[in-house]
Amino acid sequence: MCNIYKNELYVVGYFLKSDGCPGDGIVKYDGTTWQEVNGGFSLFGNSISIPRHLEVFNDTLYISGNFDKMGTMPAHGIVKYDGKQFCAIDNTINQSAGALVVYKNKIYLGGGMILNNNQDTLWFLNQQNKFNMDTCQLFAVGVKENSLSKNIKIYPNPTSS
Repeated sequence: MCNIYKNELYVVGYFLKSDGCPGDGIVKYDGTTWQEVNGGFSLFGNSISIPRHLEVFNDTLYISGNFDKMGTMPAHGIVKYDGKQFCAIDNTINQSAGALVVYKNKIYLGGGMILNNNQDTLWFLNQQNKFNMDTCQLFAVGVKENSLSKNIKIYPNPTSS
C-alpha cells in the first residue's frame, strides 16, 4: 500500500531490512532515495509485522495494520504523523487494526479489532474523543548526532537565577 504525503511517497507492507529493504514495514521515497521511517514497525519484538493501510486526512498521515511498536514507541495497530512527530492513537487495540478510509470528510478505521476489554468493536477515527493519545515520537531519519554537545557544560548546577 502506498500514499503521497508532503511530496514524498510512503510505502507500507511486509518487507524487512534483513532482506535488503531500507526499513521494516515502512519506507519513504523523496524522488531520489528510499529511507527508513521512524525505526520501522515490529510485532512482539520481531521486525515481522504487517502495516496494511495509509490514508491522508486533514494534512495528517494515518497508518494502520498488525504491529505493536513503531521504532521504540508502543503503537497498537494505528499511528498518525503530522509532519513533525509520530503518535500512537490508542493503546486498547490488541489485534490488527483494519482498513482506513476517508468518506464524506471523515476518516474511518474499520475492522473487527478486539479491545483489551475483550469486546469486538468497530471504531471510527472521526470520534476523536474515543481515542487517547498514547505516545509520540519525533521523526529523526537521517539526522546526525551533534558531537559538539558533548563539550557543552552548564554551571553552576543547580542555580537559582
